[in-house]
Amino acid sequence: MHLSDLTSHSNNMSVIIIREYDSPIGTLRLGDFHNRLCLCDWKYSKRHTRNCQRLLQATASLFLEGDSPLLNETIRQLDKYFSHDLLAFDLPLSPAGTDFQKKIWNSLMAIPYNKTSTYCAVARVIGRPLSNMAVANAIASNPISIIIPCHRVIGADGTLTGYAGGLNAKQALLNLEAGIKIHPLL
Repeated sequence: MHLSDLTSHSNNMSVIIIREYDSPIGTLRLGDFHNRLCLCDWKYSKRHTRNCQRLLQATASLFLEGDSPLLNETIRQLDKYFSHDLLAFDLPLSPAGTDFQKKIWNSLMAIPYNKTSTYCAVARVIGRPLSNMAVANAIASNPISIIIPCHRVIGADGTLTGYAGGLNAKQALLNLEAGIKIHPLL
């Protein structure tokens, strides 16, 4: 939907302003709902459509392509992150999900830059040590990639496991945080 399409819809409908961001490792779709970042999702991932549907349903909104101060600030911070000039994001977040998912996503925010954790460790942190699969599913449904750092969660044996942006993107993010020069995947 574009700005000119807005007039054809009910004035009672809320809007999520969306914009694409071409990162060095893939295209992200960003979303601003009432000045809170609700989407930073890999455009070509398997879960992108599901994440968007969950967001639209939770907010009773429609997407509108455009700009906003928050989206511009998000892009500024992502650019700084990719140029090794930002270690922690400072953005207001509002991911759509269940209470359990939000608890998982909140725990991911505590994983420091250039550090990793495991699905088992995340399950223990939230007090559900036997819920590795549920934790993995919640992490896979993260609608705010990179900023909610799900790329920092790896397998118990140290191997890379699934990532919405693909394993190459996950490795590139971990390399970036380790100070290793990344090569664009686009």
